[in-house]
Amino acid sequence: KFKNKYQITILFLFVLLYNRKCRLSVIFVHILQRRRFMPFFINEDQRISINLSDFANYIIETDMVTFGKDKISTFINIIIKNFKDEAKSTISTSSEAYRAEIEEILCKKDINIDSKEYKRIVDSLVEHYIENIVRHNDKKGNTYKVRLNKENSEYLTRKSLDSDYYDNSIGAYVNALLEEYSRLSYKEREAIVYKDNFELINNAIRDKKILKIDFVWGKTKKIKPYKLSADRQQMYYYLVGYDKDSKENVSCRVNYIKKITCLKENSSLTLEDKKSIERDLSEKGIQFMTGVASEVKIRLTDRGKDMYNRILHLRPLFREIIDEDIYIFNCNCMQIEFYFLKFGKEAEIISPLELREKFKNTYLEAYELYKD
Repeated sequence: KFKNKYQITILFLFVLLYNRKCRLSVIFVHILQRRRFMPFFINEDQRISINLSDFANYIIETDMVTFGKDKISTFINIIIKNFKDEAKSTISTSSEAYRAEIEEILCKKDINIDSKEYKRIVDSLVEHYIENIVRHNDKKGNTYKVRLNKENSEYLTRKSLDSDYYDNSIGAYVNALLEEYSRLSYKEREAIVYKDNFELINNAIRDKKILKIDFVWGKTKKIKPYKLSADRQQMYYYLVGYDKDSKENVSCRVNYIKKITCLKENSSLTLEDKKSIERDLSEKGIQFMTGVASEVKIRLTDRGKDMYNRILHLRPLFREIIDEDIYIFNCNCMQIEFYFLKFGKEAEIISPLELREKFKNTYLEAYELYKD
C-alpha cells in the first residue's frame, strides 16, 4: 500500500517512462486500485476546509453560544472527538454495527437459506446503508477553515477505510459528521458536547463518590449524585442528587456546570434517600426540585385556558379545577413564575398572597419601563 499521493505520482511516472506499451487507462486503473484504503491526507498545519449547509451552520453557531464555545475550531474538535465513535458518518464502524444488527435479526427469524445467499442479502443491505450515508448531500454554502487538534489528527490518519468512502477528503468526512450532528435533537447534541462530564458523573454514581460542582455563575455545590436524567419534554439533561451542605434534594442542568471534580469522600445514598428523590421528581418535576411545594390558585380566562393547553414547556400539572376557571396547583412557586408570567392578564394569581404580590410588582416594573 502506498503511504501518500507522492508515491502514487512516482509510480505513474516510472511506468510511463519505462513501459511505453502500457496504455494510460490501464495505468490509471492500477493506480486507483492501489490507492484504496489509504489514510486521510492532512496538511502539515492540520487545517481543513469545511462547507456546511445553512441548517447545519445555524445549529453549529447557536450551539457555540449555548455551550459557551467562542472558537469554531475548538467546538468542531469537541464534536469530532466525542461523536466519531457513534456517528453513522464513521462508516467503517457504523456499517459493521449495522451488519451485526441485520445478522442478529436474521438469526432470530431462523430463515432457512444457504450461506452464499445469506451473505449476498447481508452484503446488499450493508451496501445500501453505506450508499445512503455517502449520497446524503445537503446544499452547502458556509465555508470555514478549521485546525484539527493533535488527538483528532492522529485518529483520522489511521482511518483508511473511511478515507476510501470519502475519496480521501477529510473535509468531506468532517462535513458529513457535522451535518449528522446538526440533525440530532438538542438533548442528543448536549450529550455529545458534555460527554466527558457525563462520564465523570456516571463514574461517580457507580463508585459512590461525592461530586464538587462549580457552576458558570460562580456558585459551588457538593452533591451526592443519584442519576442523570432528562426533563419530561426530553429537552435538557439534569444531574439529580442530594446537596450535602443544604441537605435537600437538588437538580442541576448539565449546561450550567462549569467544572466537575470527583472527591474521595463516599456518597452512598440510602434507600430512603432514593425514595425521597424519586418523590420530589414526581411531584415537583426535575427542573424545580429545590424548595417547598405550595398550593397555588390561579384564575384563567378562556384564552388563558387555551394557552395552558397549548404551551407545554415547564407547564405545571393542576390538581383540580373549581368554578370552571380556578386552577389549583401543588408545586414550586418558581415554576409558576417561569410558566405563567408570560400569560399577562390571561392568568390571575389568587393565592398565595406573596406570589400574587410578586406578579403585580413584576408587571408594574414593566409598565414603568414602557409607560412613556
